[in-house]
Amino acid sequence: MKASLLGRWLAFGALLSVAGLGACGGGGSSVGVPTTALQPPSNGSVAIGSLDILHPASSTAVTITSRIPAGTTTDIQDRATVALGAGSNTGATVSDSASHAFAGNLFRSTSAAKRSTSAVAVNSPNDLSYHGGVVLGSAVSHNIFVNCDQTCRNNVNFNPGPFINALNNDQYITLLYQYMTSPGVVDSTPVTGSFPKGLGADKVVTYASPRPSSTNPYYGQQAIWFLVLNAAGGLGQPDTGLGGGGYGHIYHVYLPQNVDTCFEPNGVPTSSCYSPDRGSTFVFCAYHGSVTFLNNQSQQRQTYLYTVEPYQDVNGCRNAVYNQGTLPNAASPTVNPADPGYSTLSHELFETISDPLLNAWYNNFSGGNEIGDICAEFDNFVTLSNHPYVLQSEYSDLNHECVSANLTSPAQTPQSAKRSH
Repeated sequence: MKASLLGRWLAFGALLSVAGLGACGGGGSSVGVPTTALQPPSNGSVAIGSLDILHPASSTAVTITSRIPAGTTTDIQDRATVALGAGSNTGATVSDSASHAFAGNLFRSTSAAKRSTSAVAVNSPNDLSYHGGVVLGSAVSHNIFVNCDQTCRNNVNFNPGPFINALNNDQYITLLYQYMTSPGVVDSTPVTGSFPKGLGADKVVTYASPRPSSTNPYYGQQAIWFLVLNAAGGLGQPDTGLGGGGYGHIYHVYLPQNVDTCFEPNGVPTSSCYSPDRGSTFVFCAYHGSVTFLNNQSQQRQTYLYTVEPYQDVNGCRNAVYNQGTLPNAASPTVNPADPGYSTLSHELFETISDPLLNAWYNNFSGGNEIGDICAEFDNFVTLSNHPYVLQSEYSDLNHECVSANLTSPAQTPQSAKRSH
């Protein structure tokens, strides 16, 4: 799974076509485990609900980086963003990388069927399995905006800082706590974690020329890696940037409208791209990953976690809510350009927390689908800290089903969930 991207995300097209395979839960023998009720939220949102934890539990302990809160939220509105310079990363080379892509609607089925609670088996073939990698118990999110300052962001009504802050303070984030304990078990001791908004940065870059048969300028994966390194402060300089490297920081790189990007595992663009202007290579909407840099002089290594969030208000990446009427954003009777960006951001953030190095929580039977991939078919009107959004669901391994945040209207039904591409 390291460096090679294709094995796990290409199977995304078969999201809901998994055959009725055998149980894939945590494994082990059935044991009595304590039930821990979620604490009532303090912000007016409703709890996700009690968890069904009667399926077989595992004694395998999950490796958590930290359960200590990651600190206070900083610059929620991204109004004090750092203007990144050229950076100085002399001697730093990439020694390892891993990425997992989100395909949006590009390879979806023509219809979606939500499994009813009564029909869910004790172990579902959709369940995630733990593979031994680290899980983030806490981490700070940093927003990096490429060639799109505050005015640009306001023009498309996309300001992810308040969204990240709302998500961190909402009951919905506690869905991730089940992935911080042994598979199938909720600890009697409450699990806590914090994923606040940190500092942000603006970066002015020069794009590469459009790739063959494309019209949009190009900004590649290698450039993104060094941009993250620059924003973090550079290898061996944890106090000079937004927060440094390691598992305590996640860097979200936002690309503006009409910019293409592709995977470059060997420094050369592949045909696996975000390229709305070239359908033959348009195979993902966003992705999350990790990159490890080596300082050739000191031999110091450092891993950096990041997500790549291209502009989402394009065919194939928009939200897929067709039966709900007018979206809650009063400014638009259709999908607001901001909504698909927020939904995709939540997708990548949840997956970065539960599977940061692509070796923690994912599904064995569908090519490595993660917590967000399994539920990308199901978008709903939700509220986070009393603010309306359109977000996809995320998978609960304990409930064996996709779970939404606090719903503001009835969920989709198989009869009314229609697709168009």
